[in-house]
Amino acid sequence: MLEIGHRGVMDLEPENTLRSVQRALDLGFKIIEIDVHLVDHEVIVIHDDTLDRTTNGHGKLTDYSFAELRKLDAGNGEKIPLLQEVLDLIEGKAILNIELKGKAVVRPVIEIIYGRDDVILSSFDWNQLNVARNQDEALRIGVLGDGMEAYFFANKINAYSLHPSVELVTAEDVQRAHASDILVFPYTVTTPEQRERMQLIQSDGYFANKLILSLPSS
Repeated sequence: MLEIGHRGVMDLEPENTLRSVQRALDLGFKIIEIDVHLVDHEVIVIHDDTLDRTTNGHGKLTDYSFAELRKLDAGNGEKIPLLQEVLDLIEGKAILNIELKGKAVVRPVIEIIYGRDDVILSSFDWNQLNVARNQDEALRIGVLGDGMEAYFFANKINAYSLHPSVELVTAEDVQRAHASDILVFPYTVTTPEQRERMQLIQSDGYFANKLILSLPSS
């Protein structure tokens, strides 16, 4: 099973920073996940639509200009990165899973990644995934969601992967997806026991905040 670095390796480094992505590369993750928003026509890498949890800023992203956001500390002196900076960092070393967080971010992201074969575009916002598929028929798309509704949507748009909750995914979900040639990457595995269950249900991989394979079972 593939271990997918969640926001880089967020348990070890400041999440969604170049430092976190580099650490994930150093640890050997073959797929690395980040989150993106749009500010001042720039695609930036951050999970929340507010600043307080992950930076020394306060309030909403939309209350700041891009230049102001770049002056903030995102942890250990790191800046909030641009999507392009992350792509440049991982070039040829890993696949980048880009999760769309902001409402207006899909088209700018497509402009940046169009024609690349080293990205997966994912979101809970299926409308944005529909837009992405209409813009690029070859794009790898990952559908975030659970149950039959997520499966039917993933099948409809010819998704590359399905990303269900680790607590909710079942062996039947995995078998159904595999029958349609859809990979299954649950989020977020935090214990060896969860990893063992993912192996039992034949998941193709999982999102993790750090290397779970190296942790001993209790």
